Amino acid sequence: MFFWYDEGMLNAKALLDRVRPRPPFIDRLPGISPNSGTAMYPYIYVGRRAYENLLSDEPDQSNVALVLHEQEHITRIQELGIVNWYRHYFFSRTFRLEEELAAIKPQFNHLKRSGISVDIEHRARMLCGGAYLWPTSYDNAYSRLSAIWEAAPFPMQGAAAA
Repeated sequence: MFFWYDEGMLNAKALLDRVRPRPPFIDRLPGISPNSGTAMYPYIYVGRRAYENLLSDEPDQSNVALVLHEQEHITRIQELGIVNWYRHYFFSRTFRLEEELAAIKPQFNHLKRSGISVDIEHRARMLCGGAYLWPTSYDNAYSRLSAIWEAAPFPMQGAAAA
C-alpha cells in the first residue's frame, strides 16, 4: 500500500511502523479530540479508531493525512533535536505556530489531492485556541491556513491511494 505525499509516493508500511494507538486514558482528557494525533518521537499516536482504520486495506484518507501531519513533526524533531524541539514547542508561541503550519502543509496537500475539503474556520479556531496553547489570533490562523490550502495541489485522478 502506498500514499501520495508531496512529490511522490510514500510507502505506507514504513510510515505505519511508527504509528501506535493512543492509550485510552488520554482520549478521556479534556480537549483531546478522538481525531487528533500526537508526535512523541519517534512514534505517532492516534486514537484507536483511526489506528484500526489505518491498518485496513483502504484507510480513510483523512487518517492518512493526520499521520502525514504528525510525520512532519517527527522529521522536524529529528532535524532540530528532541530536547530543543520540545523545549521550543512548549515555550515559544511563534515556534509552535510555525511548526503546526509546517505540519499542516503535507496534511492539506494530501487532503486536497484526495478530494477532501477542509473547514478552514474550524481549523483556525482550533489552531488559535487552548489545544495549541493560544499561539496566534483567529484572524492570523485563518489567513495562514487559507494560504496553505490555496497553495495545495489540486486533486489528481487516482492519486489518493494505489
